[in-house]
Amino acid sequence: MRAHSEIQLLRFIVAGAAAAGLYFLACLLLVQIGFGPFWGSLLAYGLAFLAGYGLQRGWTFQARHRHRDSLPRYLLLQLVCALLAAVLAELLVGEFHFSALTMAIATTGAVGLTSYLGSRCWVFPAVTR
Repeated sequence: MRAHSEIQLLRFIVAGAAAAGLYFLACLLLVQIGFGPFWGSLLAYGLAFLAGYGLQRGWTFQARHRHRDSLPRYLLLQLVCALLAAVLAELLVGEFHFSALTMAIATTGAVGLTSYLGSRCWVFPAVTR
């Protein structure tokens, strides 16, 4: 069972990195072809969100949950993670005077762990048969 969890965590990291890479490339391309930065970034984020959801659902967790159940949960989890990142970043820099690098490392780790556990336990929980 432990090997399965380690493989699942590795897949989670790879899928997240792929979604981040897609966001980066799509954002760059969309702005370069004429979209304004706001709309280009927003559209790129939407594409990366859908790709991330698809990869996490299908590859990382190999879930077969109905989209009407898992997609809203995934969206809510990602919104919570974004808020957590913002609050934690403000706290670490503003109150504890962390450097930007240390803050980025800490928030990335905290949000990644939160997203993984939330996805595993709530968005795509294992279905017992």
